[in-house]
Amino acid sequence: MSAYNDILRVVEWMQAYQHKPKDRLARKIDDQRRSMQWRLLLGLLHETSKSLKRMTSDQNRFRELFSYLDNDGRAAYEALKEFLSWNSSDAPKPLDAFLFRVRNQGAFHYIRSHFGEGLKQLKESFGSVDDGFILEGTPAQGRIRFSFADTARNAAAFGANQDVNRINLELGKHLEEVLELMAQFNHFLQTAFFSYCRLRGFEPSEDHDNFRINRT
Repeated sequence: MSAYNDILRVVEWMQAYQHKPKDRLARKIDDQRRSMQWRLLLGLLHETSKSLKRMTSDQNRFRELFSYLDNDGRAAYEALKEFLSWNSSDAPKPLDAFLFRVRNQGAFHYIRSHFGEGLKQLKESFGSVDDGFILEGTPAQGRIRFSFADTARNAAAFGANQDVNRINLELGKHLEEVLELMAQFNHFLQTAFFSYCRLRGFEPSEDHDNFRINRT
């Protein structure tokens, strides 16, 4: 539930900024912010998948909860397993591997070798890198942005290649899967919560936009 709340907050943060600035420098800064938001969201989804896997690995407790799920809740759970390669000894599926890479190399860590890897990919793909440094504000104001660090980090997390269209198609495919994954996670968590209530002797009831939980 805590992971779900954090994911919703990031999504709401992303949705709050729909206006695309016209100034070239402002657009570049806006793109960097969006990239950071996506990296953070994907990292949270990877951590969420690990938490869900731990929760469902307790067969006895989860089997009891599973028996209270409705058909839609069970279908959402099976979809989550399919997306994230749960209970499989095979190599991780592309989405699972993608979330893992972004989580480790783009979301939560500031590791020198990851930035170095991104820089190496940029040099191999483009020969030289001249993104410079974007400086916004002054040191006295305590607000300076360094564009190149984000460029190297994005390359490590998402890849860098002269075939930008191919990279964008691959990234777009993963992001479509992420949106579907979030929808399935949302549905599964809600149905699992209501099922847990019933398992404990409570019955949820809905009234317009509100719901109550009453003891049966």
